[in-house]
Amino acid sequence: MFEPPFFLSLSGSGQCIESPVSPPSMLRDLLPDSLLHRKVLWYLSGVIIVAVVFPTLFEIVFATADEISYSAGTGLSTCGDFFNEDETARDSCTTPFALVIGNTGTNTQEIVEIRVSPLPDYVGLSSSTQNIVATARRADNPVIVEYHTAESLHFTLQNLAANKLVEILLITRGEEQGRLLENLTIDIDATGTIIETNPRLTIMARFARNLLGLF
Repeated sequence: MFEPPFFLSLSGSGQCIESPVSPPSMLRDLLPDSLLHRKVLWYLSGVIIVAVVFPTLFEIVFATADEISYSAGTGLSTCGDFFNEDETARDSCTTPFALVIGNTGTNTQEIVEIRVSPLPDYVGLSSSTQNIVATARRADNPVIVEYHTAESLHFTLQNLAANKLVEILLITRGEEQGRLLENLTIDIDATGTIIETNPRLTIMARFARNLLGLF
């Protein structure tokens, strides 16, 4: 209920002075409770729209306990005209392919299965492990098991701790093999949500969300 201003009478003068109403009291009276409810509904509507229209963005912003983020693609190739003007030299050119997999959840992933197909004719294969975000808390590196069949290349990551990232690097030789890398299929089997985005981008997006205090 709105509180009307009251007046103080000055003794002997008959004059009245209006006493100012405190701002909190005015805001409380002038702004109905429904305004707060409308703001909540707007926020909820925005979250729902993002979840429906941009599901990947929704998954990036809102973390889950069991979650894997990954990205894959070719790097700088020496098979282009800039490096090889001579057509005959392109048989020995190289093209790298990087697969980055990170645990962006809070729980350790006991087993992560990765399959890369079709099997490229690679000349180099390496893997490395690092933290997604630098931290003083040390966690054991995962065990990486690699094997291949006639048609695909397989990796098994055992005990991939939270905030841990594994980068797998393939290098092929020849222009034809380099083109094949652009059509590789990556299949990942893990517990919980799997997001196709760079793990560091996932963490940076959540850091920005918390910093701005939007949610």
